Amino acid sequence: VEILADMTARDLCQLLVYRSHCVDDNSWALVEHHPHLGLERCLEDHELVVQVESTMASESKFLFRKNYAKYEFFKNPMNFFPE
Repeated sequence: VEILADMTARDLCQLLVYRSHCVDDNSWALVEHHPHLGLERCLEDHELVVQVESTMASESKFLFRKNYAKYEFFKNPMNFFPE
């Protein structure tokens, strides 16, 4: 997949959903995977993919997968800020 300089994580997810013929249910995420550190991080929708990639180590990669909790903070904020 060709990634343009101004492509955000959300843009790339939309493109991959379209090309993979997946159901677009807003739960797809781009995940930054660092096997040497044992860490993963979901990119935020507004992040520029090329900018994130430029800081990644050579053994790191992006994963395209479902993250059902992606917008959970906005749907149910009381789960994160109980009274």
